Amino acid sequence: MKKNIFYNLLITILLFPYVIGRWVLWPFGEGIWTFEVFIVFGTLGIGVILSISNILLCFSLKWTNYKPILLKSTIIFNSILLPYPIYSGILIGLEGDPVIIDIAAILFLYGNIWLSNKEYQKLIKPSI
Repeated sequence: MKKNIFYNLLITILLFPYVIGRWVLWPFGEGIWTFEVFIVFGTLGIGVILSISNILLCFSLKWTNYKPILLKSTIIFNSILLPYPIYSGILIGLEGDPVIIDIAAILFLYGNIWLSNKEYQKLIKPSI
């Protein structure tokens, strides 16, 4: 569980510089509210919610009642964050820029979802 919280906190810390850095490299930067602007600010909003969920998960290590709910919410929030690196990698890759950071972000998010799911299955499965 502590490894999972560490990875969630790492995602929370690295999300904001990653999102803004990739947004700057996108091939268009108009000042109107387009689909891309909604994706960027939506991703940042989900990152804020994920950080709040991580803080609550850190405080609830001793309580077993709330851990499955908070762990399920972090799985959902990480899953919602997953399309951003895919979309960003496609846009930046079309311009010929390297997409290795986006691939690493996809693998990191997927690994965290897998680890969270493993911990969640341990919590909900009754001991025999």
